[in-house]
Amino acid sequence: MNKKIIILTFLPLLFLSFLTYEYFEEEKENSKVVEEGTSFIQEGVLIKNNPGLEEEVWYLSYEKAGNPGLKIKLKFDKESDCIIEKEVDCLNLSEELIGTKVQIEGSEKNNQVLVYLLKKKVEKSENVQDIARNWIKNNSPTYNYDGEKLTFIEERGLDLVDCENCYEIEYSFQSRHSGYGNREGENLAQVITNHNIVVLVKDGEVNRVVTDQKYDEINQELLEK
Repeated sequence: MNKKIIILTFLPLLFLSFLTYEYFEEEKENSKVVEEGTSFIQEGVLIKNNPGLEEEVWYLSYEKAGNPGLKIKLKFDKESDCIIEKEVDCLNLSEELIGTKVQIEGSEKNNQVLVYLLKKKVEKSENVQDIARNWIKNNSPTYNYDGEKLTFIEERGLDLVDCENCYEIEYSFQSRHSGYGNREGENLAQVITNHNIVVLVKDGEVNRVVTDQKYDEINQELLEK
């Protein structure tokens, strides 16, 4: 038989075999997704030992539009990551976390979520402006020395990979003398000085405070230019 005829005869069979292989591989992947469960990403509140729920088991209480009061069982394994203020052991979560608002990411199957990530949510309702204002009034050496007229300017949410739940809070104030920090004993010019102060709040905690882009209020030192 002519080689060309043989090749033409077997080409359709090879193509059909390839299509069959691709079909079964795709079905295998689909089966795997179903077996592992569907993706679950929700914000809600951690609960435990509530009436009607399995004892000593963590649940997420959450809601969807038009469907409040939902509850789902949480399952943790050694691969689960839990971040509260810092990373903690998911298999030994403290009961002090009951009522904590979190975001859950995981795989849902049979009304249970295998948790990949549990992360505490810091809401604006905790008022990052108050956190920043209180820190300035109680801890800023520049403001505490002779500052007054503390005025809110702007709140900026930061969408950074290495700084989630971060906010910059900007205020202005006046000092009755020149300079920065605690200037006790220094020979100062008595002049009204306008200042701008920016507080970085991360996960509800003050992380950095800089006045006029020059002075580090936490470490009490001038920044290098």
